[in-house]
Amino acid sequence: RSYRWVKNLSSTYDDFTKVFKNILDDVESSARNAPKPMRGFDKTKDVNKKVSKTTGAVPSAGGSNVPAAEAQKSVEQITQKATLKSPAGIRKIGGKRVPGSSRASSSQKTVKPKEPTKFKPMKAKRDWPNRELTAQEKAGLNFSPVEQTAEATRTITNVDDIPINLDEYPELDSSEDSVSEDSSDEKPNKSTPVAKKTSTGFFGRLISTLTDKEITDENISPVLDSFRQHLVTKNVALDIADQLCQSVKTNLLGKKLGTFSRVSSAVRESLESALTRILTPKRNIDILREVQLAQQKGRPYSIVFVGVNGVGKSTSLSKVCAWLLQNKLKVSIAACDTFRSGAVEQLQTHATNLDVYLFHQGYGKDASFICAQALEKAKSDKVDVVLIDTAGRMQHNEPLMKSLSKLVVDNNPDLVFFVGEALVGNDSVDQLQQFNRSLEEYCPVSKTPHLIDGIVLTKFDTVDDKVGAAISMVYTTGSPIVFVGCGQTYADIKSLNVKHIVSVLLSGK
Repeated sequence: RSYRWVKNLSSTYDDFTKVFKNILDDVESSARNAPKPMRGFDKTKDVNKKVSKTTGAVPSAGGSNVPAAEAQKSVEQITQKATLKSPAGIRKIGGKRVPGSSRASSSQKTVKPKEPTKFKPMKAKRDWPNRELTAQEKAGLNFSPVEQTAEATRTITNVDDIPINLDEYPELDSSEDSVSEDSSDEKPNKSTPVAKKTSTGFFGRLISTLTDKEITDENISPVLDSFRQHLVTKNVALDIADQLCQSVKTNLLGKKLGTFSRVSSAVRESLESALTRILTPKRNIDILREVQLAQQKGRPYSIVFVGVNGVGKSTSLSKVCAWLLQNKLKVSIAACDTFRSGAVEQLQTHATNLDVYLFHQGYGKDASFICAQALEKAKSDKVDVVLIDTAGRMQHNEPLMKSLSKLVVDNNPDLVFFVGEALVGNDSVDQLQQFNRSLEEYCPVSKTPHLIDGIVLTKFDTVDDKVGAAISMVYTTGSPIVFVGCGQTYADIKSLNVKHIVSVLLSGK
């Protein structure tokens, strides 16, 4: 029975070890996390110091006590060192300052008595008398230092009186500018020209070099040769390029350049101005206004197109016709080319496309008579403008040139347009000159010759930047370029842009 009881008791405490370990772990964890208790006053260092004062011994770092005499000596040495390092003194353990310190108590400081405030005396008011001051009174008002010498107070009335040491300024000493004393005293005569003084210093020479550059034959000739070659490559006739460069040279010789200017820039500006002046028409050909004036007189306005073979007279005529139709004018065409086969049929095609009337009488007849009949027909039909086509002819073909002169003299058109190609270059100048000469030579003496009034330049879109033919043709006759053909359709006709042509001619320079 006792064994059974013991067995039951042991089975009852089987979990004791496990439960005890858990309780122990909880207690240790709480002890580690618990805040530390505050230190009591009896355990502080101040208590130990006060105790050492009363007992006459000071506890050392190792725990042994030091005699009070030695401790007092150590304290005095430390105090002396602190006093030497800090002129304001240090505090002792009790909080009082060291005796002899500059920061002593207020009772040890000596208080200086305050000085009485000094007031600046007021300036006495000066009474000015209502009369002129005497010499003595004026001398009393002079407060200048008496030590000034006569040389120091001398008034300099002339800049030349200022003393300058020429050894310190060698650039001011010039033998060319020096004048003798005798001549300096003499007054200059009005009739005698006074020589201009020039600055010979460094800056004077520098400014003279930059601003006084004169254009001479030596420095302008190479530049003009370069521009002459450039104009020839742009399809300008050689003799015309020579004349242009010669005029520029005559205009620029002897002129002075501005600051930092180059001869090439001056030549380019002068050449640009000359080209613009050449291409700008002297006579303003306003076709639309002149047509209105002809309408007021009750007659048609007539334009004759002349030129060599194959330059595009008929095509240019049809383009001008389309331009007039856009301006609400009634237009008719006169086929006066009775020499070339197919000329009438070509004009009939253009007239059909543009829906205008074509007056023709076949081939082999007098061109001047057909032109007169076309003008009479246009007047009866109240046509505004008549465009007259002529046969293409070489400038040296005398019979055809006489026939052309007869047509112009008999019918007296309002305008005579020379149609030339932009591709031919120098040959266009010869053509234009020969046509003008023929119109003048074959004109009867009793009548005034009617020369070429304007130029229609064709195929202008094919020359790229080689537009020199325009300059050559205008420079030769003085006749302006009225229209420029630049395409294959009726609308591809424009007026000449002078600024654009000049910029293209001078591009690359």
